[in-house]
Amino acid sequence: MKFLFPENYEGIVIIAWDEENGAEKVMEDDYEVYTIPKSGILKTKVPSRSLDPMDEKFYSYNDKTKRRTELEVIYLSSIGDTVRITKKNQYYQVGLMSSGHNQKGNLIFFLTRDIKSKFMDRAYREKYIAEHEEELYSTK
Repeated sequence: MKFLFPENYEGIVIIAWDEENGAEKVMEDDYEVYTIPKSGILKTKVPSRSLDPMDEKFYSYNDKTKRRTELEVIYLSSIGDTVRITKKNQYYQVGLMSSGHNQKGNLIFFLTRDIKSKFMDRAYREKYIAEHEEELYSTK
């Protein structure tokens, strides 16, 4: 899979699978492409899937120039918090999880460049999602 994020995006990312009014499946080479909007929430018609971090690619994109920059994503859930960001294109990914909404599975994680972000705390992430569920999944 390829994930495309708006330039300098930091925050929650939700991919809501199996959505009737969601985006169609997009392929590029052998990759499914998921273009995350500025809201961080992408609804797609694609059925839910398992992810393999070794087979995922992350990019930022510029709407005006259509230029992409490959991102180096550091999975904190697997290595702890000992790795520090030293390059402009590096981000931490935290909280990779599946969550149900309306009996459907959704992929939820956070991208940040801040090692001290409150989203680094699992309890905070879970509480945040629970408190903002309607807002996060709103169709407005």
